[in-house]
Amino acid sequence: MEPQFSPKRVGGALNGKRITDFQLGLESTAAVTREGEMYMWGNSGESEGSSGAGRLGLGHANVQPTPVKVEGALGERRVIQICAGSHHSGAVTDSGSVFMWGKGNYGQLGLGTKSESLLPCQVGGEIHAARTQHVVQICANGNHSAALLDTFSS
Repeated sequence: MEPQFSPKRVGGALNGKRITDFQLGLESTAAVTREGEMYMWGNSGESEGSSGAGRLGLGHANVQPTPVKVEGALGERRVIQICAGSHHSGAVTDSGSVFMWGKGNYGQLGLGTKSESLLPCQVGGEIHAARTQHVVQICANGNHSAALLDTFSS
């Protein structure tokens, strides 16, 4: 991908779609449409000074210069909030499920392992078990992630 030194309209798969949320990660961009579709583009893998194995969630660790819909375990779920970290990314669906992917060598994906994932994987553990709580927001940066839960939801 060539560096851009002035604003450029993002087109391709996003043409005609209304964007409701977007995030910038290290060498990656994520966007959510009004319909709850998630798109990512940028560098999904290793590059000089970075190691973002699979941070785009597209099943490969290559450069993706144009937006591509993230599917995998997300399937047709409606995404309502996203995060794009240095080496991993995530999404919250309208049902409150959390999905993470990318580099996981410090357990930052919340999957109970220290493995990377090239595709979205549903986070289990306390977030999945606490169905009486609502995930309000997730964030990712460096080698860690966090989820904000609304414990007062009915």
